[in-house]
Amino acid sequence: MSWINIIPPATGAITALSIDPFNCNTVYAYFDEYYNFGGVGGSFQKSTDGGETWAYEYADNHIGTIAIDPKNSQVIYAGINPDPHWQIGFAMLKSIDGGSNWSKLDLPNLNLIKIDPSDSQIIYAVTNNKVVYKSYDRGLSWRPISNLVGSTETIELVIDPSNTQILYALSNGKPFKSTNGGESWAASDEVVHAIVIDPTNASIMYKATIKGVFKSINGGAFWSQTNDGLTALNVKQLVIDPMDPQHIYAGTSYGVFQGTSKIEAPTISGATPSNAEAGSFFSFTPTATDAAGFSISNKPSWATFDTTTGTLSGTSPTVGFFSNIQISVSNGFGRTENLPPFSISIFPSGGTPVPVMEGWWLLPGMLAGVGIFARRRKE
Repeated sequence: MSWINIIPPATGAITALSIDPFNCNTVYAYFDEYYNFGGVGGSFQKSTDGGETWAYEYADNHIGTIAIDPKNSQVIYAGINPDPHWQIGFAMLKSIDGGSNWSKLDLPNLNLIKIDPSDSQIIYAVTNNKVVYKSYDRGLSWRPISNLVGSTETIELVIDPSNTQILYALSNGKPFKSTNGGESWAASDEVVHAIVIDPTNASIMYKATIKGVFKSINGGAFWSQTNDGLTALNVKQLVIDPMDPQHIYAGTSYGVFQGTSKIEAPTISGATPSNAEAGSFFSFTPTATDAAGFSISNKPSWATFDTTTGTLSGTSPTVGFFSNIQISVSNGFGRTENLPPFSISIFPSGGTPVPVMEGWWLLPGMLAGVGIFARRRKE
């Protein structure tokens, strides 16, 4: 995946970004002057040529979230953030004419808005006191449905387009997941700024971190960096083009970048270990990109293999020699790559063997000048 800078850093940090679901050339963004220039405000702007040029639409204090109705792109929701340090707002704005005019809806302390892609009457909103609200009437009324336990700042909410009961939230830099429409959540420890899902293939996901953009092609089980051309690695916002999901926009503290993604051939590498001690734990994980899953041939009987990460691990209780082991990676689209076949020699506890030939090694002798040769039958 490669990136180009389409909005220079002199325009200010991008704290909100959204693409028209019916016209990929129409992009909305909020340019915040505080982050780079110490200003007190910013401007909500619109581009109709894919980010080449921008026109002023609205000025207010630090808009931090923009949501466009997936059924009618003239309907836009935005959340106002009075504090430039945090994504915390006090009101929801709504436009029914593509951003030309705005009205305020009654939902205080708002910092996130997301619309159900299958039913635009259903809207989710998260407040700065961690409460998830849900509306069934396009924002006219709201019902609190759950709390994001342990979080202090929610900066992203994503709805799985293939199953709208699955939601992802990024709160206090950590991802949460709900499988029941936001009624309850489970958390992990990873620090992430934003997550987007390919609207045509829910297995393809992207996440924004302080180390750039990562991509998964197996529903988030395995991630690989995709930062070619992305010179500002602290990515705050991600938006995927709904009409052409190969195009991704990344909002950073130094402008907006446009990325082009495609299904790549997977890669796999790693320095495979050649020996291990009997009774001691062994583990090897290859390095891979564009990985949807892993497989192995000639796996030792004492070891386990993780098809998600490619990790081969376990403890052999006895000495032995295990040869022609091969780990492969697949991108899920018919392309695979293999590590070169490798062997593992398990030597006795307490001594380091000296390899002599395949399947044979010299063990430390019990008497001076005496060597002991050992051989273990292959599995």
